[in-house]
Amino acid sequence: SDSGWPEYVPPEDRPQITAYAGKDMVLVAGSLGQFRGEGYDFNNEPMEKARYLWNFGDGGMKEGQNVSYFYRYPGEYIVTLDISSGKNSASDRLLVKVVPNKVIISEVKTGPESFIEIYNGSKDEINISGWQVRSSSPLQSGYKTFSLPQNTFIRPFGYSVFPVFVSGMILPQGGGKVELLYQTGLLADSFEYNGFLSHSQSFSCSTLNVEQIYIAGETPGEKNTEPELSYKSSGSSNSPNKVQNSNIPTPSTVQSNGEDEAEKATTSAETYAPESRQANVISAVGDSGQTGKTKFYLWGVVGLVIFSALGVVFVRRDSSA
Repeated sequence: SDSGWPEYVPPEDRPQITAYAGKDMVLVAGSLGQFRGEGYDFNNEPMEKARYLWNFGDGGMKEGQNVSYFYRYPGEYIVTLDISSGKNSASDRLLVKVVPNKVIISEVKTGPESFIEIYNGSKDEINISGWQVRSSSPLQSGYKTFSLPQNTFIRPFGYSVFPVFVSGMILPQGGGKVELLYQTGLLADSFEYNGFLSHSQSFSCSTLNVEQIYIAGETPGEKNTEPELSYKSSGSSNSPNKVQNSNIPTPSTVQSNGEDEAEKATTSAETYAPESRQANVISAVGDSGQTGKTKFYLWGVVGLVIFSALGVVFVRRDSSA
């Protein structure tokens, strides 16, 4: 009817603004996540003037269209984005799965062909954009740092290798430390090496026991060579493990002191970083020294027996004469 009143339109059918918080994501506890919101007006065009308010599900909140945030502890968090413009508002949500850090430095090669290998021991693809690789050594002053570029991901149970011509870091022979840092500067992992390598060798981390570091044939981008034999020497439980491998020209023994290098970070880094791994590399000769002594005694006994036999023969000849 022509009543002069506008036709009634239910609220759900009226033009509305919309919000988009982004896709669900996986973050490592301690690493920085990037959150980018989008708002659209009645015509589905990007909004230029709107208020963006983020609720990260752990009590933290931030305002802004594009913000960064990190979680202190693992868990699953529902992130809510609220957009408002005048009397209009909209919201959207995403799920953030925060996992413990299983991204470690798994292999290091020193010298002019230096490389650093990183291994993801989790079942999730991890975004390591903005993470930093840092090296130090008594033979060099200060730190050498390489930042991983934007959109750098590492596959589940995958290896990524960063060669010297990309990172610009030549790791000196003899000894040093390589550290993996989050975007926040907090420590994610630490790898200490001590020793000298031949052309085809590297310092490797056992994927079965990340605290065990040894010299092995280099395997960049592939599963590290595991030592064929590893056993604790007699004595205290703090004795280094002896590692022997017939395929390795100069096997080594390793001792891990278990110190938590994360305590050196500025704010509660122990929450995010695994224990530091330190390799005190020593030449592993096994029991070759003891074996040499045994052989010496054995030949001595044989010589004594022969000498005694000859003496008996001479005595009998003298008696018969």
